Amino acid sequence: MSTPWGCVLYWLLTGSYVFGGRSAMEVMMRHVQEAPHPPSTRSEQRIPAVLDETILPCLAKAPADRPQTVDLLAERLECIDWPEPWSDERARRWWSRHLPELSPDRSTSRLPQPADPAARTP
Repeated sequence: MSTPWGCVLYWLLTGSYVFGGRSAMEVMMRHVQEAPHPPSTRSEQRIPAVLDETILPCLAKAPADRPQTVDLLAERLECIDWPEPWSDERARRWWSRHLPELSPDRSTSRLPQPADPAARTP
């Protein structure tokens, strides 16, 4: 499995990219050379250690060290005992804090709309 799943999960938990930098080159070099900080150290949410232990291997430098299938990753995620359930209110607070322009509290006219399959041209 590729690293993008780990990056997406990391962002969803922390509201930040795995690595930042002043330029695209700096970000790429950090991806290659540095180990990521566990999501629990970069989030205002309580993140169980087992979730850190599930996401960090997705960000492993060597592909062989990453979960080999999305099904394996899904199984690991399903086994996590969450300390508090994810609610609509928690989701609203998260979106308002991390991506206010897409916050559910705003007009839905600003939200990206799914593409209409009938409008596609061959």
